[in-house]
Amino acid sequence: KKIMILFTLILLTITSFADKKTIIVVDKNTKEGLIGATIVVNDSTYYTDFDGVVVIDTPAKVKIKYPSYETTEVEVSDSQIVELKSK
Repeated sequence: KKIMILFTLILLTITSFADKKTIIVVDKNTKEGLIGATIVVNDSTYYTDFDGVVVIDTPAKVKIKYPSYETTEVEVSDSQIVELKSK
């Protein structure tokens, strides 16, 4: 019985992360993560962390903005790195 409960908990944990996609926003020249980049997905707004990383719930077309950098739109189907070019 304990093994069945453990198996069920593991299965629920795995399926809850199934649709999440990781985006890493970096400077095109230095390849350093951009802290606080704005990610707009439909009507939701997300911000990157100290490493330039953000996790979104589902694949989507996203708009990425950061001061002094060109705004970029990308289609996210898998986790990926997005390089932003400074203006």
